[in-house]
Amino acid sequence: KDSSQRSNLQKGAPKQMLEDRFGRFHNYLRISLTERCNLRCTYCMPEEGVQLTPKEELLSAEEINRIVRVFIGEGVNRIRFTGGEAL
Repeated sequence: KDSSQRSNLQKGAPKQMLEDRFGRFHNYLRISLTERCNLRCTYCMPEEGVQLTPKEELLSAEEINRIVRVFIGEGVNRIRFTGGEAL
């Protein structure tokens, strides 16, 4: 099962495409694995700081895997894992 889902991801063989409220179709997913970053960019880390989410409220690896599988089933064929850039 894993290899067939992986080949679908690589081939880009969507079952159906995700459409947003503006009528745009999307085949990609970006998952941020952490909100921690040391760049202090003003758009996401203002000078006064931000309250970080407690670890127990973040998704586990199993939950992320489940979400990825759902999105692959919805036509996603490109996934990017990000988060904590520059740490």
